[in-house]
Amino acid sequence: KLQILSSLVGTAVAFGFGGYYFFQQNQILGISFLVLGLALPFVESLAIYEALLSGRQEFKKLSKYSVIAQILATVAIAAAILLKSNVVGLIITFFAGWILLRIFLFRHTLHRFPPNKKTAPETIRLGSHLTVMGLLNNIANYLDRVVLFHYLGAAEVAVYSFAIAPGEQMKGFFKNTNLLALSRFSERSERELKKTMPRKMLLMASAVTAAIVAYFLLAPFLFKLFLPKYLAAVFPSQIFFISIIGVIAILPVSALKSLSKIRCLYFY
Repeated sequence: KLQILSSLVGTAVAFGFGGYYFFQQNQILGISFLVLGLALPFVESLAIYEALLSGRQEFKKLSKYSVIAQILATVAIAAAILLKSNVVGLIITFFAGWILLRIFLFRHTLHRFPPNKKTAPETIRLGSHLTVMGLLNNIANYLDRVVLFHYLGAAEVAVYSFAIAPGEQMKGFFKNTNLLALSRFSERSERELKKTMPRKMLLMASAVTAAIVAYFLLAPFLFKLFLPKYLAAVFPSQIFFISIIGVIAILPVSALKSLSKIRCLYFY
């Protein structure tokens, strides 16, 4: 309930953007932001089951649920494309699909793992601050596509989207370590975390660097094979892929969350 209420801040922002684009006579973006505003309180809040599974270290079930959700959501979008839905239809399908999937997984998780009655007041305080930080991150993550669409048009957004897609998917793969790390780090002392963090970051940096080198070599062949109409996106995608080096920050940030270091998290 608290997550839904805090998400209303994002809803207000989305409605503000929607109103602006309606005023600019851009019906597609106006409706899209309204749909986003309506969906936001539910699509994110219902995902709290992931934190419950992670806290109980049920990582196998968490991975299983994530794979099932991704597959079903992709099938829904593919069906909408085949039925030749417009942009608004695709957006509605995307959010409706995720909300329905998360309702099912949320209820299923609570049935399998009923929460206890214990409370931790400091968690609410930390969660409130993390919500504000999350809002800033979401604006930063999606503003680029809105600006591109506004000034350059849909074709350029398509090329840009294909260019950043491999990097974003790889970031998503590494971000799955966030829940795992947070669960493990919460069992460690600050002193122990400081001692072991450099080695963990070095190992992750090695894995990320190997992924970047591999993508630079494979990108031209992958685009020719799967996206021959978007070869213009190959070089930008290689440049963007370098940015996945930033996922190394997941480890120290997870440690800061486990220690409730709010000021440091805001600084980051």
